[in-house]
Amino acid sequence: MLKLFGISGSPRIAATDGIIKEALRYAKAKWNAETRYFSVRGKKLNFCLHCDHGIKKGSCTHDDTMKDVYSGFEWADVVLVWLNRLIDGCSLIKGGEKNV
Repeated sequence: MLKLFGISGSPRIAATDGIIKEALRYAKAKWNAETRYFSVRGKKLNFCLHCDHGIKKGSCTHDDTMKDVYSGFEWADVVLVWLNRLIDGCSLIKGGEKNV
């Protein structure tokens, strides 16, 4: 079964949020995909310090909700990310390849 992780990169509940939720709903209905959803809205997300703590110790120095995103990356076969006005579009990442 296909595992699809959808991320809404908008701080609002608006079009970006709706697009990701609709894509997940469609994938579930059309291909019986297992889906997970994550929204940045209201979440505590810190910038990466590039300290390599995660590589050396296996966990990030920040105690924020990025651990939910990392968990979703590990779980998913496909990640669907929509970033409102940051990239101005949709990115689909599968198997290390990126298609915009």
